[in-house]
Amino acid sequence: MMAARPYPRIGVAALIISPTDKILIGKRKGAHGGGTFAPPGGHLEHGESLEECAARETLEETDLVVSRMRFLTATNDIFSERDKHYVTLYVACELENPYAEPKVMEPDKCEGWEWVKWHQVAAWADAMASDGDNGNQIGGGEDGTKTLFLPLLNLFRQRPGFDPVASFRRV
Repeated sequence: MMAARPYPRIGVAALIISPTDKILIGKRKGAHGGGTFAPPGGHLEHGESLEECAARETLEETDLVVSRMRFLTATNDIFSERDKHYVTLYVACELENPYAEPKVMEPDKCEGWEWVKWHQVAAWADAMASDGDNGNQIGGGEDGTKTLFLPLLNLFRQRPGFDPVASFRRV
């Protein structure tokens, strides 16, 4: 008899858009995606809305308060080496205080935060694709390329041409 497989989990990623149209990403620590870069986010809790999850995770991880949240898109993320399956929902938002800076609130889970232009993240995804990186490698290139967490990498693979800043600013 075949063992029951767990259902996919729901992750929520907060694409925080700065007044200068940059996105916040951090370097992950730990076994799940350690050494890769991703926006703030985490598991959707029972009874929680996407917006509540994005706001909660952002506050817990960065001490930033966000507003004007809006669902943008989703990715299907299969971590075959860890036998994990997630559906990641991307929520765009702005800073409540446009001058606020992120803090590392969970030093066991994140090494640091930085603001980057979306085209730079896209360049890192392209570099990973040309290197044949499937999102399971750790670190980055000597040329300053960063390795993206699989859900963020899949955003480029599964949604070619997607730009969260342009999508968010249209409204």
